[in-house]
Amino acid sequence: MTQIERVFIRFRGRTIGPLTPDKVKDMVRRGQVTRMHELSGDGLSWMKADEFGNFFPRAAPSGGMAGDMAASASSVPPGSEGSHDGGGTAPAANDNATAQWYAHVNGEKQGPVSMDQMRLYSEAKILKKDSLVWKNGMQTWKPAAEAIPELFGGAAPGGGTPTVSHVSSETPPADGGALSTEIAKHHALIMAFGISLLIIAAIFIVGQIVALNQGGRRLKSDTMSAAIRISLSGVAAISGVMAVQASLKLKAAAQSASAIAALMAARTVNQFWLLTSVAVMIWLGILLLVLITALATNVPITNVLA
Repeated sequence: MTQIERVFIRFRGRTIGPLTPDKVKDMVRRGQVTRMHELSGDGLSWMKADEFGNFFPRAAPSGGMAGDMAASASSVPPGSEGSHDGGGTAPAANDNATAQWYAHVNGEKQGPVSMDQMRLYSEAKILKKDSLVWKNGMQTWKPAAEAIPELFGGAAPGGGTPTVSHVSSETPPADGGALSTEIAKHHALIMAFGISLLIIAAIFIVGQIVALNQGGRRLKSDTMSAAIRISLSGVAAISGVMAVQASLKLKAAAQSASAIAALMAARTVNQFWLLTSVAVMIWLGILLLVLITALATNVPITNVLA
């Protein structure tokens, strides 16, 4: 089996990565990655978390040790063995010491998971105010807004200060679909701009080649004009190539609807504008130097710019 070197994580349209397998295992132990997540090795093809690699143990046969652990009255929420809230089997055990919460999300029981994971469920809008939750010490399942009001802007139990949801490096970023679409709106315009620059560069180069092949004595003004045209055609060619590349990245981001692709496209566009600006400033410096040289050598500026 191919060794996994990097892992992308996706949950409700949010994508983070790439991460190392050890980092993902640590997030699984801490309850930040559950079987509800999707994992990928390339950020394009996705699999259920418990089917990708060996980050989650395979389900044990019923009646075995896992069944005995799930039947423990101290760790199984009410209803997991057929009580008043609908019955069904207990969720898979989690070895994270801080993973003590159970929740009904997306029509299934999940848990035990940590408070960080519960906060992630809330931010992803799959844990709602009326979703039933439970942890050890509670007599019965309660609505999430009542059991964990701080997740919904209420006061923490006991009159404490509401917990502020924080964003860490392990919290998935915002949904990449809308971001990709917004960034890629003008990819066709940028493509047209890039092609136009390439055409302009080609015209200047061809024009200069024709001028050099003409007979007659070369004047200083001709040499200076050639320097301006060649440098301008170089700037146009470089900017045109970068514009075409940026447009292709934008189109790919729109098609993948991935936050990672959107980020790469945004970086490409920023790089395009940065390098184009630098190239234009360099050309303006060359133009200024040529004009100063023309003035110093009594060469008419009109002949240089002609």
